[in-house]
Amino acid sequence: WCDVDHVDEWHRDGGGTDQVNAAVLCRTHNTHKHRHRWRTRRARNGCSFTIRADGTIIVPIGAGPPHFDDDDDGDTDSPEHIARLTALARKRIDDLTRNR
Repeated sequence: WCDVDHVDEWHRDGGGTDQVNAAVLCRTHNTHKHRHRWRTRRARNGCSFTIRADGTIIVPIGAGPPHFDDDDDGDTDSPEHIARLTALARKRIDDLTRNR
């Protein structure tokens, strides 16, 4: 069973109700998205990625970070950008291990 989801929320972000702004999510992920204020963004390669409220992007293990249309690709390998992503990942791990 699946839900058709608005990638850009229609009531908050003005996202259209059409195939361009649609994604298919299982009921659990669609509920989690709304309950935890997750966002979905479609990357340049057409894949959709879920972004947590703290800004961390959920990616498959071993995958590189996605590239979005409004990204400045020159900054993604900078030490500052990597340090920011590392800090967010460490915080997320700490939150997960603390809440067991």
